[in-house]
Amino acid sequence: MNKAKLGNWLIGLDVLIYVALWFIFAPEEGIAAVRGDFIGEMLAGIVMILLSIGIFLSTKPKWVEPYFGGLDKMYSTHRQLGVISLLLLVGHSYVIPNGPTPGPGLWLGIIAFYGFLIIILMALAPRLPFISNFFRQSYSSWRKSHRLVGILYLLSIFHFLMVDPLSMGTPQGIFMLAIAIFGAGSWLYKQAFASRATKTLDYELAGVNRLNGSIIELVMEPKGAKLQHEAGQFCFIHFTGDSVLEEPHPFTIASGPNEAQLRLAIKNSGDWTSYLYENAKEGMVAQITGGHGMFNYKASSNEQIWIAGGIGITPFASWVRDMGSNPAQKIDFFYTVRSRGDVILFDELEQKAAGYDNLEPHLQVSNDMGRLSVDMVCELCGDDVSNKSVFLCGPVKMTESLAAAFEGLGVAKSNIHFEEFNFR
Repeated sequence: MNKAKLGNWLIGLDVLIYVALWFIFAPEEGIAAVRGDFIGEMLAGIVMILLSIGIFLSTKPKWVEPYFGGLDKMYSTHRQLGVISLLLLVGHSYVIPNGPTPGPGLWLGIIAFYGFLIIILMALAPRLPFISNFFRQSYSSWRKSHRLVGILYLLSIFHFLMVDPLSMGTPQGIFMLAIAIFGAGSWLYKQAFASRATKTLDYELAGVNRLNGSIIELVMEPKGAKLQHEAGQFCFIHFTGDSVLEEPHPFTIASGPNEAQLRLAIKNSGDWTSYLYENAKEGMVAQITGGHGMFNYKASSNEQIWIAGGIGITPFASWVRDMGSNPAQKIDFFYTVRSRGDVILFDELEQKAAGYDNLEPHLQVSNDMGRLSVDMVCELCGDDVSNKSVFLCGPVKMTESLAAAFEGLGVAKSNIHFEEFNFR
């Protein structure tokens, strides 16, 4: 079994065990006699398990990353658990025949239900084509609203304990409660101890370069210990003492692991990044945590195709800066941007590639040359790409469409790698 998929398989196994326990230790009245309560409570229990695991993943345990394929994939699972939980919660509310006995337990459940409904829908809104035109939520407000999840989760636990559930004292009830307590503990840990337990390194801004009209490069010197990371990984950065920049944000590291300085290329694409673009100055002290992620071309010995879109060039820049010698496998690197003014870092990578027989860079300016397509890629690096490994980083629509096109040409899904760079 692929180690990077093990985490998702274990989540599925937890749910399967819980559901099986319901049928093995069915209520004394029989499944048919309490069918509505049976199904409704089982759905609620699955929600509790999924939310508990989602809360645990949000604490960013580094030792868990390899079992999901990196922190970016771990957060993708976290989002999916939220969506599934929302659907099951709606099902739970409709399946329970008459609802629990009126009282405090019922009201706790109602508060938790509508609270989860609002928070999850707010998180999904920016991804919904029509709603996203009318609803926009800043990263800061999204983070603040997500802190309420733990409180709502605690209310859900008390709701379960106070409504005389069918599974109280049964193996399935004990199994679910054990995972629920683990989830509550994960949330309390995140609120009270996670920031202290996370190793944070201080870096001073030694240079602030504006690579173009929307992208800034931070060149940073360590003030003490140097960040240990692999080429292609990302880190979280924040600046204490600034009400805007004290909020941690993730960015790919553009420098190689052996370089003395740490380099981040950051696009002005939101409130936080816009403020940083306007206010970053030499001498500012940043706090860095990381590195995270498993986006690594060295994991594949196949011939490779790299495709970067816009700011997505950063992990590839780190890879090339880290090479030091001709790569063992043939690599075609495609960098696509809208206009020539959007090009960053490519000239340096092109110069380095000139010394490597196996690394061939290609620049695609869509305003002049048309949008990069898989047909163009095949024309330049060989018609048969089925045995190649593909690495993608850029806008979501670009990576999704190219990944689907490569799959259509016979590239195995396991050979298509991309960075899931969205943490909300």
